[in-house]
Amino acid sequence: MPIIFDGKVFAKKKEDDLRKKVEDLKSRGINPKLVSILVGENSGSTLYTRLKKEAAERIGIEFEISSSLDDIEKLNADPKVHGIMVQMPLPEEFQSSEPEILNSIKPQKDVDGLREGSAFLHPTSKAVIQVIEL
Repeated sequence: MPIIFDGKVFAKKKEDDLRKKVEDLKSRGINPKLVSILVGENSGSTLYTRLKKEAAERIGIEFEISSSLDDIEKLNADPKVHGIMVQMPLPEEFQSSEPEILNSIKPQKDVDGLREGSAFLHPTSKAVIQVIEL
């Protein structure tokens, strides 16, 4: 018998589970904060970043948007920042240095899993694993 996957139900449960984890962290004095670096004027990237911000805020995570790749070093050093994301695609003038840019993010803060040696799985890979485990 086929299994029907309801993405909305899955997403709601995932969001509820994450909200509880964030509440637990906050009860222990840890206030999760993510920063997304959005460079350029790509309308798709702007929309996607806004949606990530809204989702983060729904579960209680502080979310900031930076417009400068130069902020990576400062964000790496900031103990209040728990995750850094660089929104892809980068503008053409940065594409040749994309690996260096991504690898400049500390592995423990690379929540998108895009750098070499990241402490995190790429979100697409993680989502596939979670769906398979249903």
